[in-house]
Order: sequence, then structure tokens, then C-alpha cells
Amino acid sequence: MVTGALSAKALAFTCAAAAVGQAAAATLGLGNFSKEELRKMLAPGGEAREFGYWQGMEDMVHANSESVSNEAARLGYEYLATTTVYADTDIASCGRLDTRAVVAGTGYYAVASAQAMQNHFPQGACCWCGSAGHFTGHSTGTAPMGCMSCAKGRFLKKRPYAAPMNADSHIFEKEFDIVVADICPHTGNEAWCPERAGTGNVFHSRNHFDWAHPPPGFDNYYFVFTPAPCSAEINRRIHGMSQCHRR
Repeated sequence: MVTGALSAKALAFTCAAAAVGQAAAATLGLGNFSKEELRKMLAPGGEAREFGYWQGMEDMVHANSESVSNEAARLGYEYLATTTVYADTDIASCGRLDTRAVVAGTGYYAVASAQAMQNHFPQGACCWCGSAGHFTGHSTGTAPMGCMSCAKGRFLKKRPYAAPMNADSHIFEKEFDIVVADICPHTGNEAWCPERAGTGNVFHSRNHFDWAHPPPGFDNYYFVFTPAPCSAEINRRIHGMSQCHRR
């Protein structure tokens, strides 16, 4: 992701949906592209990371967001998020955390939360060591998920766009533990990562998680979740590895 000290270098992540051009918006299928074409669209600077890419698809986006609007509450969770995937990094914005090392062997998954979910920065502007701002919570629908916070949740068998469902069903059958180790800044991810609490992304979601190394079968599925205490081991690792609280 990005930190105040690391600037654009730490933006080397893959944060996008697999999608098609506007001419195919009615079906929005993945079969129209080769693996290489999809890789380019998903890479940093790829078309599907930009807000403008989704213009002209408003009706489809609205219909999909409406279909999941009550799913979190129905399943006993507090919030709903869209999801993408980037890659493990050892310079994550939450104090230069190593996203792989911080969760290795714990059963947790490291994620980057949208800027809106951690838009208070003790050292100034985005994006170093973000914490949940004053306007996060149920009143705005933006979950308070700053650096080093945890949650439990499940994937829904739905995406914010229409495409063939190829995932192994096992990903929908278990609950996942996540820890915020990084940030998904609004700049460069305008389609996915809201900037301010109470605002939504292009898919009308006020929350977004970018997974550093997601579970098998992952795709851009909706994720319902509830903030939860981190395990003792995750807390121990975070406070031993992160530079956020060091002078």
C-alpha cells in the first residue's frame, strides 16, 4: 500500500476487479479476456482500478449492491465490504509491517482497509499508521478498522459485478479472521476504496478490504464482517513488529 515515508513505491499492489469493457457491460463476463489481458487490468494502473472504467454500468452496479444490502444483518454480522487482492509486502503502512510474517501460522489473513475506515493519521496526511476516524461506526456505515484492528467474517457467493462463479464452495462455508496491516488509499483506487467515512465506492459499499494473500478460491466476493478483538498472538506480533508506536 502507501505510507508517508514510502510514497508511490508502496502502491505496488493489485487492487481491482476483473471486468470487461463498456461494450460488454450487459453481461460483464470474464470469458472475454485472456489471462494476460486480465493480469494487465488487475495490475497497478490497470483500467478496472479507476472510477471512470465503471461509468455506463450504473444500472448493473446498483442492482448488485441492492441485492446484498441486508446480507450482513441476515447472517449476524455488522458490516458489508467489497474485496480485492494485492500482494504481500514487508513495508505495509501500519508501521512497516510484513503482511506475511504478521499472520504466518495464526490462521489470520492480513488485509488493507479502505482509507475511509482508517482516515485519522497522527503524523499528518494519508497514509502512515492510520486509525479509525471519529465518524466511523454504525451511524455512517463505515466500519472502524484502523491499523492493527481485527474482525471476523464470511464471503458471500456474490460479486459487485456479473461474471461466472468458479470458486470452490469451501470459501463460503467458513468464517475468516482478518487483521488490518495496511491501507488501501483512495488515490489510485478510486473505484474501490472510499476516502471519507459515510461515502461509498463505485459499488455503493462504504467498506473495502484488499487482501494481501487471500484464501484459496478467492475472487472479488462481498465480505460480511464484525470487528472483533485480535488474538493474543496477533497482538504480540503487531506490537513487536510495527513501528507505529515507536518514538
